[in-house]
Amino acid sequence: MKSTTQKARLTARRINVLDGMLGQGTDRNLDADARTWLRQLATAGEMTSVRMRSGFVRADDALTDASDKKRPAVRDGWPPVSILSSIPNGVALRTAITALFLAQTKNRTIFRRGAIQLPLRAISAKEPGWTDVMVVPAVFRSRQAGSGSTQHTLTDNRVRQVRDALDRLDIEPKVRRRTKTPMARVGLFASPSQAGTARRSPTPVTLYAETGLRVGEPIDWVLPQRDYFEVPISFWTNGWVHALTPSEIANFFMYLHLDTTEPLSTDAAGHAVNGYTRGALYGLTPDAWDTHQTLSRFGLLDVTPDPERRDDGQIPGGATQHGHLHRIRATLAGLEQPAVETVLTALRAMEDE
Repeated sequence: MKSTTQKARLTARRINVLDGMLGQGTDRNLDADARTWLRQLATAGEMTSVRMRSGFVRADDALTDASDKKRPAVRDGWPPVSILSSIPNGVALRTAITALFLAQTKNRTIFRRGAIQLPLRAISAKEPGWTDVMVVPAVFRSRQAGSGSTQHTLTDNRVRQVRDALDRLDIEPKVRRRTKTPMARVGLFASPSQAGTARRSPTPVTLYAETGLRVGEPIDWVLPQRDYFEVPISFWTNGWVHALTPSEIANFFMYLHLDTTEPLSTDAAGHAVNGYTRGALYGLTPDAWDTHQTLSRFGLLDVTPDPERRDDGQIPGGATQHGHLHRIRATLAGLEQPAVETVLTALRAMEDE
């Protein structure tokens, strides 16, 4: 669990990033620009939701090495959302779910022959790129290169982040990363070895089924007809896709999936998710599950607390009874609010407490 000081520091940093999305201290209002593109695409495609396969968020079989207290390093075969939400930095999860949105827009310029046809940057005012349909926070940096100075513009920074995310999602990641432990493969894309080098030229990125690498060969993506759950289109058009953290997205998607597989009656308080369900089936850490508190403040989850649990989820006396569980359900009406402004308001209220 993070300390109070850590949480305060992360909250302040997050507020700064969200302010930047609205145009404070940056070159443009990224939130407004991306939402305009997403709404245009959703309206043209008459979209009301985006379908996602169950295997995107939930394991086929229980993850035997998962823990109720902590999660070991993710491995090949884990649910893609679990893998991607464990990456502390970058926009890989955001890129993956944006790809699923794009594939379902019915726009044959953007998605045809099983591949997403987008450049990294916009070709024209009528043809967006990856950095237009996604909000990619960036900072201006300059560094000394020999006797001269090499400047990396905000746009260059965003392009690099998207290129890295596409590579991270590739069936054969091409970037050798300096990590002590191997990173689990996701395998949602297949792209040419030099994908993304031509920033303003569409590079076909083949989309595979979002269940990722399980066994055998990857399966080409087609619109799922069974064993799927739906995410309302307002998750994208109102900016929740870029306002939420990867852990918050993973937790919210878990409850959306549970609403489909285990429908609640109208008078039910919500789902009681124990450590086994969270860790062994959805591959989420305790920290990821703890985001239910912020998601509740954002208006996306309705939480009925167990009166015997403290705010940190522990039971006084050290008991570990699974019978004492919060009841939680997704609140879709919350998605109708502008995400960045809603999240900023909640985070600033948390700072003042």
